[in-house]
Amino acid sequence: VALAGHDGRLIIWDVSDDTAVKIQELSCDEKSSIFALDGLGSSLAIGSFDRSSRFFSMSERQQSFERRPVTAFAKHTGWVRDVKFWRSPIPDTKLPGSFLMSIGCNFINVISIRRNSTVYLGALDAGPSPSDREDFRRHDILRIAVSPQGNLVFAGLVDGSIRAFRGNWQSWLNGGCADPTDEPIASAQAHSGRVTGLHVFDSAPNSLQIVTCSFDGFWRLWALKTTGFMLVKESCIRVQTDDDERILSSSLLPPPSGDQSERRLAIGTSRGRLIISSLKTGNNSVFYEAVETASPRSSIGIACIDCQKAEVSANENQETAQRTRGHARILFVDNSGVARVIKSPI
Repeated sequence: VALAGHDGRLIIWDVSDDTAVKIQELSCDEKSSIFALDGLGSSLAIGSFDRSSRFFSMSERQQSFERRPVTAFAKHTGWVRDVKFWRSPIPDTKLPGSFLMSIGCNFINVISIRRNSTVYLGALDAGPSPSDREDFRRHDILRIAVSPQGNLVFAGLVDGSIRAFRGNWQSWLNGGCADPTDEPIASAQAHSGRVTGLHVFDSAPNSLQIVTCSFDGFWRLWALKTTGFMLVKESCIRVQTDDDERILSSSLLPPPSGDQSERRLAIGTSRGRLIISSLKTGNNSVFYEAVETASPRSSIGIACIDCQKAEVSANENQETAQRTRGHARILFVDNSGVARVIKSPI
């Protein structure tokens, strides 16, 4: 597990069992807070307060992470709030290596990574807000996600809106992100507060669904149609209408037994609660709550480490099978800098 923080450190932990052992610490820049972190295979990327993104890869000889040089390109115009790796799920010589996307203000930078070298391909522009088509002010992007097949790229913005772009990876490799098709193909005003979580998964063959979470306390499930985004389901984590609890972090959990319709969402809130939500029913269940202290605990980070399935014998009834189908290990980080590994049933 990799953890990064406002102290500019990137720490690698071994959490193979119920204990955590620190195996490496990288000092990136003590004067620059780290806001974003993502990993793919033996690669790690971070986004920082200094408006830059950095790339690390595992040294096969030393079995430790080393910082790799990034080909010089213009920094973002704002803090790098999210970074995301993508690699073609099928071996494809036309799309070698992997890609890294980073965001700062209204632009998504697209970077090609091959053999530990990087090439800046260009940027995607979020464009005007759908809530006011006459307003051409740019709005900060806070979250990005890529569809499993890579044909679509999604962005969640500070004004609560979402965008969809085509994943023109081959075109970007050939000539950069300058084609008119690189503008958003769909947009929607998804929330009344900033988008704090954005997840994409295949609910069925040729059926893509998008999950958005927001500061407004709602999570929403969307489908992307030819006419744009269509709302499928929504749910609010707040118990009372005057409640101000906010969704600060989220992670999509693996489906039990491979059934995509049973997907669950792990949510971290401004009150330090871990909520497990069913995307099928819309039900929200509080699974964990940080111990109250003099200063309230907020969940600033959530990630699913792994999923362990329970074996069910043939003579167990369906109700028992539902209770024992396994659990997920969830990394829960609060604003005091404490990280916990919590087991949640799936």
